[in-house]
Amino acid sequence: MKPNKTQRTKALLGLGYFPKELPPPFKTKGIATKSAKIEAKFTVMDALLTNRERDRHPPSSHASKFNMARRGHSRRMLQIVNPINQYYLCRFISVHWNKIFEAINESDYSITKAEIDVHGYRAVPLPPISSLAETRIKAYAPYSHILETDVSSFYHNIYTHSIPWALHGKAVAKIRRKRDDAICFGNEIDYLVRQCQDGQTIGLPVGPDTSRIISEVILASVDKEIRQNTAEKIKSGYRYIDDMFYCFEARSDAESALSIIRAGLRSYELGINPQKTAIKSASEYNEETWPHKVRQYRISGNSKRQTSDVISFFSSVLDIAISNPEESIVIYALKLTTRILIKEEAWPTYEAYLIRIARDYPNSYDLVSKLICTYAAIGYPISESVRIFIENTIKNGFEHEYHYEISWALWLAISLKLKLSNSTSEKLSLIENSVCNVLTLYAHQINLIESDFSTSLWAQEMSTGNMFEENWLLRFECAAAGWLQGNAEVILNNSPYFLVLKDLGIRFFDENETNRPINLPGITWRLLARAKKEGLKILPGRIKPPSTDDMRSKDYAEEVGGDYGDVEIGDLNDEWAENDDDFPDIFHDPED
Repeated sequence: MKPNKTQRTKALLGLGYFPKELPPPFKTKGIATKSAKIEAKFTVMDALLTNRERDRHPPSSHASKFNMARRGHSRRMLQIVNPINQYYLCRFISVHWNKIFEAINESDYSITKAEIDVHGYRAVPLPPISSLAETRIKAYAPYSHILETDVSSFYHNIYTHSIPWALHGKAVAKIRRKRDDAICFGNEIDYLVRQCQDGQTIGLPVGPDTSRIISEVILASVDKEIRQNTAEKIKSGYRYIDDMFYCFEARSDAESALSIIRAGLRSYELGINPQKTAIKSASEYNEETWPHKVRQYRISGNSKRQTSDVISFFSSVLDIAISNPEESIVIYALKLTTRILIKEEAWPTYEAYLIRIARDYPNSYDLVSKLICTYAAIGYPISESVRIFIENTIKNGFEHEYHYEISWALWLAISLKLKLSNSTSEKLSLIENSVCNVLTLYAHQINLIESDFSTSLWAQEMSTGNMFEENWLLRFECAAAGWLQGNAEVILNNSPYFLVLKDLGIRFFDENETNRPINLPGITWRLLARAKKEGLKILPGRIKPPSTDDMRSKDYAEEVGGDYGDVEIGDLNDEWAENDDDFPDIFHDPED
């Protein structure tokens, strides 16, 4: 059965609102589960608005920024959109979903059609990049030439007025411009998106799944135009978000199609990325070979050999990574190592490599943090190097506003209960970022930061302004949690729509959140055995021991796959077999 409007709204708010790269305690479950009550209260409040207020509702807002590390040492600025604006956008898309998806489905090329999944980990899931290798070879095998291209700074360059163009046609949209036009409903989406980003008409917020949907609407319209004007020159191929891969019988056909693609994108105020655009002979095209090279390296399950194997494995992997700086090679390698259990004798060496990898390849910080917490939970000692690394991450990240690294470093310190030094606390007090600030205040609350820690900068910020400014997340959580008493609560009480969220008990930071362990061999039994032996309700690494139901669930532990494939990594179980003969003697079924 297809999901209804309410289910779609809940999915977009609960599974597709915050960027997936945030640390675990940042949650939107509350606003999703209470969405029906929010709708009822907001509807009453909306009816009381004057005509002038209604024309400007919801008001323009600034999103909270989150500077994210990407592969190849590049950066991306993610946005955490104001919840009032995001609520109205999610609800409107859900109401008009059938027509929106009808427009998306007109694409002959897209393999990322932005369907809403109400049961997954993300509202709008993506097919794994690992599946593209097979798709490509099947597409180009019969043909002689390949065209590869993508859209230049895609999300950042989207013109919001092009949303109704894509949904209704440019001619119609330019005549019917009113927000409340029932036929040209794309005007309202245009308005709601602009209000999410301070009224800006250029760009979509990077992070929420609503942007995935809107971007797919626009490119589906471009796809349609390309199909109509290429006169069947494109023989096969696909589009993965904004990455295009097309196959031709002749180079001249590829050149002609490239001109048509340029024109199609230009009609929506977009352009191709010349650095990633190339026409190639199919005979010269080949897939990347590094995943196969990395899989050839092994770490033995035998404790006597494991330390030397760990050194050999990561040395070889890092050598490949240096030659391929744009690829997520080290992350792929880390995920391979989850197919075995690192023995305690080899743990110090493995831990040292985890630290080095997170330092040199910061987009791995979340996975490294999860691995350290998982091994801490089964009783492995965490060295002083981890605390030093956390503090250095915060100090170095402060200089460059690296919010992703700082926030994960803070969460790792919280998870391991590592107290931070005065000099690190001083740096944290000067950071201006809501995600980092909320984590810092929580760390201070649980005594991981010195008691004389200064919050004067944030308290001053709280004394003026409103809930639609960039630091809305910090203000809301301070008011809801009782942090920085006074000003934040006054400002929130003067924001009736935010007050509804607070009165419904909604939070965006869960102080009781724990980590999911990485699914290492036998992890559930190991965690359960340690918890029972030591009488622990929460294990080190802030991991909750498995319950009886968890022992049967596939969702308790996190199965890592990612960019280069759940299938590729999952198929290695036999090759990376765990030599764990001692397991039955040390850990037993607790029901025995």
